Amino acid sequence: MQARLFVLVLSVLVVLPGSVHAASTQHQGKVVPSQICRGLWIVPVSYGDHPDKTIRLILDTGANVTSVDPDAIERITNRRLREGRKIRLKNGEAGPLKIGSIKVTSHEMDKLSRALGTDVDGILGFRTFRSMLLTLDYLNSEIRVANGELPKVDDLTIFRDYGKSRPFVSLTLAGTGHTVLVDSGATGGLTLRDSDVTTWQHAPIATSGSVRYKTIQLNTKGRAQGAWSFGPLTIDEPIVGIASSGSRLAGFEILQRFAWTFDQRNDRIRMQADSDEPILMKSVTGTGLILNPKNEGFEVVRVLVG
Repeated sequence: MQARLFVLVLSVLVVLPGSVHAASTQHQGKVVPSQICRGLWIVPVSYGDHPDKTIRLILDTGANVTSVDPDAIERITNRRLREGRKIRLKNGEAGPLKIGSIKVTSHEMDKLSRALGTDVDGILGFRTFRSMLLTLDYLNSEIRVANGELPKVDDLTIFRDYGKSRPFVSLTLAGTGHTVLVDSGATGGLTLRDSDVTTWQHAPIATSGSVRYKTIQLNTKGRAQGAWSFGPLTIDEPIVGIASSGSRLAGFEILQRFAWTFDQRNDRIRMQADSDEPILMKSVTGTGLILNPKNEGFEVVRVLVG
């Protein structure tokens, strides 16, 4: 199982595969009930008719396993699991999406819910959708599922998926390429290694904090020089977050320019952009706070002076 950081300018998380199929669908797919909160897709999955049997899961392409809060697991199964224990949930539904059986890990979600400002019961992992086409359409605010497969790679709208259990696409500057995680569980923009950027327009500085399960990670960002090729578009002089470990990734600030379709069985990704215009990332200046969610409120971890 692979744990991961869930990035939310103040945020976290992780998840596991299950047997799932899409109900009868047309070419464009069937719409799965969802809402977007701070750039994250929240899907209500029902395990019975009673409202207490419905859990709210963040659909996270950056997670290859599924985690659910122990309180939510207890509501569904009448069993209380300790942190980190696993259990199999059966017969979940989210509109046309039928989740026959899925193995989940018990993880507290209280801190994530407080950071988001809305109740969240868990994380729905990417491998849950490995037997179907999954579309995250940021342009129309829709999640869709369908049977079938994508056309062959043409490097125009259909691109190779370089990942094994999570989706990765190519990012290139001046002939030097990297693969970056297409991360619907990250609310930021582009995160790379410091060595990936040869020339900075503005050197990285501390800008925010991300909530892990038990700690706060300080985030640094700077503005890189150059135009980076990303699928059918370029990212001009991107603001880049620096990570010392974990995957290079693209979050909501980048993903929102596209409708994404993932074909895990054939390692293909469709990127439908909203226009041919390059991706531009605006600077934000000012004084801010890094906050740590607590039961009684928020603890000020650090003041960021603009």
